[in-house]
Amino acid sequence: MTLEELAAMPGNSVSPRIAAQFLGVTQYGLNVAAKAGRLGLPYVFSGRNLKISKAAILDYCGYKGAERGEARVITTEPGGV
Repeated sequence: MTLEELAAMPGNSVSPRIAAQFLGVTQYGLNVAAKAGRLGLPYVFSGRNLKISKAAILDYCGYKGAERGEARVITTEPGGV
């Protein structure tokens, strides 16, 4: 998979399997780091499933695509987006 294909994928997050390809680590290593709070990238657990920010991976890899949208931070505060 290329950075262009990653950028074109729908959604704001990716699985550890996809993230590991770009970060040069194992899926297991990503899960262990996230559970220990040391991942260093924005992530969320959906049940037992780890989801890693696609925008953060693209930034880490230096992707500067022309059609790339900016990442949005969503808060739980009223009126916060």
